Amino acid sequence: MRFFIYLFLLTLVGCAPEQHVSQSSPEEAAKGMFEALREQDFEKASLFGTSTTQISLRDFATNLNMISEEEKRTILSPFDFEISKVECSENQGSTVCNLCCSNDGELSINMVKQDNKWFVQMEFTL
Repeated sequence: MRFFIYLFLLTLVGCAPEQHVSQSSPEEAAKGMFEALREQDFEKASLFGTSTTQISLRDFATNLNMISEEEKRTILSPFDFEISKVECSENQGSTVCNLCCSNDGELSINMVKQDNKWFVQMEFTL
């Protein structure tokens, strides 16, 4: 009987819906990444990143767990802002999105298009 209960629970976990995120424009991907970072949802944020960004973000999140809460607040403070405007432009084959407005002013990030989806390309360091 336990075997069948375990098997049932396993199938429920296997059928859990995947997180879908909108990445049809660079603006959506950039805004989605920073909204997830503001919520400290690093798993969701990684969905908006390139494979290199995902690795960097995973290491960043792991390292955050090793520091004090005060240090963590300081490090995460640049991501704690409401995005009021996202403007993206292409220049010599590169797409850059400017997000406004944080306490430090406008933030510029590089974007990459792969398989008709847009991804954020950035490094995360402590």
